Amino acid sequence: MAITAQAESLAVRLVGLVRSVALGGLAGAIAGVVVLGVGGRLVMFMSRLLHPEALGRITENGNRVGEFTVEGTIGLIIFGGLLSGLLAGVVWVLVREWIPNKAALVGLGAVAIGGSFLIQGNNRDFVILQDPRLDLVLLLGLLFLFGVVLYWIDELLDKKMSDQPQTLGIVVYSLMNAITT
Repeated sequence: MAITAQAESLAVRLVGLVRSVALGGLAGAIAGVVVLGVGGRLVMFMSRLLHPEALGRITENGNRVGEFTVEGTIGLIIFGGLLSGLLAGVVWVLVREWIPNKAALVGLGAVAIGGSFLIQGNNRDFVILQDPRLDLVLLLGLLFLFGVVLYWIDELLDKKMSDQPQTLGIVVYSLMNAITT
């Protein structure tokens, strides 16, 4: 049975969409782990140094200020970094065609969108810190950096994978295999 030109065109567009979402998700996951996960832990450490009076107090999530645990770090990297990054990567794929190719604009977009989730006035963590202005600057800077890194990684992956669709399949398979095992 012969494939019609219309069906072939649809298949090509579908493969392109899957490729785009996979690359955007991968870029978001990488940027999320590095910037939001590891960077988030560094911001928490800086916050600990900025607010020694808050050491030992209980956060909104039930954690102790100043106490770094392996479980907490892994949770931050997985939930705050990997999963948030994947979600942001997919959102990036949906909106990138309307954003001029400027990393700074993507960073500002990450601040605008991510800031509304990350920074909430009724969060008791900010009350514990008493004067969280520097912490807010660090958090917003982290979001900005995430957007910039997401943009750069997405551009790099797009260039590296443009002529290698089989490599994309291997990368996505390897990533999914690593996540599920």
